[in-house]
Amino acid sequence: MISSGYDDYVSSPRCAGVLPQGTNWVRYSHTDLPASNPLLEVLEPATLKTLLAHHTSWRGGVVKGTIKADKLVEVSGSFASRFRGYSRSKPVSTISYTLRLSTAGLVERVTAKGVLHHWKGSVLRVEAGTRHSAWGRQVTVALPLKGEVLDQQQLEGKVPYQVPGAWN
Repeated sequence: MISSGYDDYVSSPRCAGVLPQGTNWVRYSHTDLPASNPLLEVLEPATLKTLLAHHTSWRGGVVKGTIKADKLVEVSGSFASRFRGYSRSKPVSTISYTLRLSTAGLVERVTAKGVLHHWKGSVLRVEAGTRHSAWGRQVTVALPLKGEVLDQQQLEGKVPYQVPGAWN
């Protein structure tokens, strides 16, 4: 998957069987998927600051903690856009996390696990892990060529409605 702004391009075995010859990618428009971790977007300064402030242990560059969903909604725009309905529920939705920091204090790895209770009664269990490396280096990821891409709407009923593997 390649993400660009609010669009995501997917090339997977799940989509390959329905794509015409020479087309390798399906574009999912307006997806707003997180830049890194689906639960804890440590690339948002306010989110990282809050996670560091809510730690329960911090030893040798490993930070562990637990945070309530309503607190994350207050500080994290990406969390709020995806999980606002899980933030004011009974029982309270919580997320446990581990951050591994480099000797320079940069995030190298984020793992998060949460049981999110929706106010309408549904429960969502999410486990996510993200690795970060090569901080400070410029990276260029080229988008697929227009001739290699079809929009999800053009393949309606043949490919998943949502980005495969992201939320379904």
